[in-house]
Amino acid sequence: MGNALILVALGLLVGGGTGGLPALVLVLVILAIVWMTASDSDSLLLVVVIAAALLWAGAPRPAGRNADAQPVPDQPFMLVLGDSYISGEGASVFYDGTNSTVRNADFTNECRRAPTAWPNRLAQMGVPGVPSHVLFLACSGAETRHIRATPPVDGNGKQNGPAELIEYQQARAKLGLQQKPALVVLSLGGNDAGFGTIGRTCVGPGDCAEIGYKFLDGLQSVESKLDQSYADIKAVVGNDVPVVVTGYPIPITESGPCADVLLTDHERRFVVTFVKELNQVVKSAATRAGFDYLDSMENALVTAKDRLCESTNPVGMNFIGFNPKAGSLWDSLKPSNWVHNSLHPNELGHAAMATAAQQWFTDHPTRHAPVATGAAPRVVPNMDKLFEFGFTKLCDPNGDRSCDIEHDGWANDQILALAQSSLLPLTLAIIGAWMIAIGAIGWAVERNITTANVVLAIVRWVRARLS
Repeated sequence: MGNALILVALGLLVGGGTGGLPALVLVLVILAIVWMTASDSDSLLLVVVIAAALLWAGAPRPAGRNADAQPVPDQPFMLVLGDSYISGEGASVFYDGTNSTVRNADFTNECRRAPTAWPNRLAQMGVPGVPSHVLFLACSGAETRHIRATPPVDGNGKQNGPAELIEYQQARAKLGLQQKPALVVLSLGGNDAGFGTIGRTCVGPGDCAEIGYKFLDGLQSVESKLDQSYADIKAVVGNDVPVVVTGYPIPITESGPCADVLLTDHERRFVVTFVKELNQVVKSAATRAGFDYLDSMENALVTAKDRLCESTNPVGMNFIGFNPKAGSLWDSLKPSNWVHNSLHPNELGHAAMATAAQQWFTDHPTRHAPVATGAAPRVVPNMDKLFEFGFTKLCDPNGDRSCDIEHDGWANDQILALAQSSLLPLTLAIIGAWMIAIGAIGWAVERNITTANVVLAIVRWVRARLS
């Protein structure tokens, strides 16, 4: 009877839209929980969870590194500004002090600057016109307001995040640099466009393309914000310093089999199309400012077959990337601090991005001072014109499906709807798991076999082998 209930629960979950593998994993988790809570005590499960968290928090971490190839007086250097897609977020190792939740006088340094980030790789490739010294100031989470001549502040007057142009001025003084950068490389706009919100929304339940127009509406304002940041770069760094702006790599294939991500084909096509349109906005603003646009970056992962859902393995993009932040024990234990590397290029991805940049700089060996143009801002197409795969069902601002993306209202509605639709199959799964487990529990109790005893026996066996 228990087996039958489990099968019915699986059928209901799969029929309700839950994938086969996630449904199976969910039922197996239920079986494990039922076994543990029924065979020993309610507290054992808590003990196991706490022990696992402590082991994770206390496990050895890859050592950080000090910044290398920093500028020296009278030698050309490359200034790197921008966000996580250029800072190296997604790597396993970051420069010391850039992955910490410990607050300093200004702000928490979670810039996660990685030695494996593509600009650092590019600087070591010996490409003509690309300096080998790097002033690396890109910061994960940076928005256009963080590339300003004045620091962004919160409501209490405290600095809210990095102020990369101020860091640039401080670094010049500290390193004794009189020369300007020979080149500025910049990646910016993704966080203003809502990359983080899109990631959370699309990974969760529901079809995130349903609220895609909300993200598209925001792209028009992104371009004006880029204009302001580009003007500040010219004012602080110099009107005569060449600037190269990069687009964002396409992170995922649009269709085909993929068991590695929690996105439907519809959502995958939405993400790809949105990234392409964001790149057009970035290119429009860069062209107007007179900056060069590194267009080959968009297809860097495509060319290398490093996108999510590629047939190759491993790929150059993290879906869920585990790498906790440094700081206190609480910071290490906090689950939300474990997954910041998710949905970012890893070391393989940055190697592919460096290769794309190398080819672009080889094909464009001449740098020039920015010459602004009078080009008009890009007009962002609406959903029905932009998405060739068909206009998707829109959220209903007056109905049950909220269109709120700023406060995750739409995402919360999808979670609630999924919970309601899954209530019956999960109840059946729990009852079925209990019926299956109770017989095995009785047999184990007669022989004094408990989860705790098994765990202790394994620990003793391991210790005996290690001693």
